Amino acid sequence: MGMSGLSFLMMFVLLGQGGNHLLDYASTNAYWQTQKLAPTTENMAAILKTGDGGDLLPLLVELGSPDPKARTAAAEKFRTAGGRALPVLAQGAQMPDPEIAAASRTLTKELQKTGRVRRLMAIRTLGELKKAEALPILQPLSDSKEPFVAEYARRAIASIQGQPFASANDLAERKRDVDMLPADSRAVAQNSFTSAPMAVEDLIKKIGPLVGDAATATQEITKHVLAVAEITGDIRLDGITVGVAGDIGNQTGWVAVIVRGEWDAAGVKAWARTIVPAQMQWGKIGDVEVLSPTKEVALALVDSRRAIFTAGPRQVLLPTEAIIKSIAAGKGQLLADKDMKPLLDKADMSLPLWGVIKVTDAYRQAPVLAAFDQLSIVAKPDGAKLQLSVSGSGSDAANVAGAVKMVNDGVQMASAAIQNMGVQAMVMPGVAQGRDFLASVKCAADGTKATASATVNRDTILPLMSMFFMGTRAEPIAPPAQPALPPPPPVVQPN
Repeated sequence: MGMSGLSFLMMFVLLGQGGNHLLDYASTNAYWQTQKLAPTTENMAAILKTGDGGDLLPLLVELGSPDPKARTAAAEKFRTAGGRALPVLAQGAQMPDPEIAAASRTLTKELQKTGRVRRLMAIRTLGELKKAEALPILQPLSDSKEPFVAEYARRAIASIQGQPFASANDLAERKRDVDMLPADSRAVAQNSFTSAPMAVEDLIKKIGPLVGDAATATQEITKHVLAVAEITGDIRLDGITVGVAGDIGNQTGWVAVIVRGEWDAAGVKAWARTIVPAQMQWGKIGDVEVLSPTKEVALALVDSRRAIFTAGPRQVLLPTEAIIKSIAAGKGQLLADKDMKPLLDKADMSLPLWGVIKVTDAYRQAPVLAAFDQLSIVAKPDGAKLQLSVSGSGSDAANVAGAVKMVNDGVQMASAAIQNMGVQAMVMPGVAQGRDFLASVKCAADGTKATASATVNRDTILPLMSMFFMGTRAEPIAPPAQPALPPPPPVVQPN
């Protein structure tokens, strides 16, 4: 699968289009093929069965059988038993027969590594099979305290019963994410993930020819997802909140991203160390490990619920430490900021996508923003689509009208460019959606106010969101000379 296909898949992940769990992007069919197990209700029930595993004790002898088929069959039964097998294998590891002891230790390591994934995939499979006889298996799991098990069970029950399901996404937590952004953020947007999962096979149909052969792509995606999940366990993303500094420019400002969800922090850190080049050193801010791949970027897994990413032209300007302190305190200062409070108080944070901009002098370097003092964007769900609306206000009606004309002229030019691509290009992924989106755009001025609306498929929201913030990226033609700065304080120190 080419990089374009991987990028397209990543867009779905960030939008929650295939669900907001890492394992949602692993095909259950492909997974059980690797496990050499048929995805039947009976087999899934065996994996999810609880108890002390006493019924498995006779299998220990088979692990030392001279018959390789008997050993293989016994090992597979232990794998199917999952967590129930661990107490029995612990006994096997202490047996005097070296073959039984060795096989028990090997299976224990395997089950400890894959057991969590196996149980979650079994629950998901029961939901996909949609058989009512699975309900008695799933209902007790809907109150489980194991990570993600209760949510998976409720999701599977909803699938069997033909009911809609959406992930819970606490409004108070969404507001807290906004508040934890630096107080001098002047552009803020939030994307929350609440969509029901979609089979990875269906996602690949959406991606189309970007990934080549669909069956191969499904297997490759599943393989990569499982490789991560077996180290980290499952990962759930609840939302992404973005803030942009008001003074952003060539040598000033920053972009900050807070990612909220749930994960095993130790597992994610272990996985991160497998993909980060050895020469990159980790530093610390307080007790939080921070990775700075370059002087312009910092990443930190703050705890098991929030991670942050900051980027800017100079490390000394990055608000990494301020965000970490806000997360530790459980609150920040942005919601009370006198410039942002009026905009944020009006923002409907229950929507899946929204954003506000307090237009600064730096932002006005982008011509389309120059006429406005503030803007807001919201996206309201409408079936498989979102209804986007943007509103802005300024102080000069002529300038506002000029900005609206600029937008409408740009839409016409883009529409004409797509039309000139020809019939063959129109069937390429994204091109037809881009055409339909442009056709739906309506932009008008009313004195010092302007409004714009459009209908968009969820698949195209991320690029549009990026465009929304690209407009705030100010790059003055002749930036003023920067005064000499003292060396940055040693906030992030190597281990």
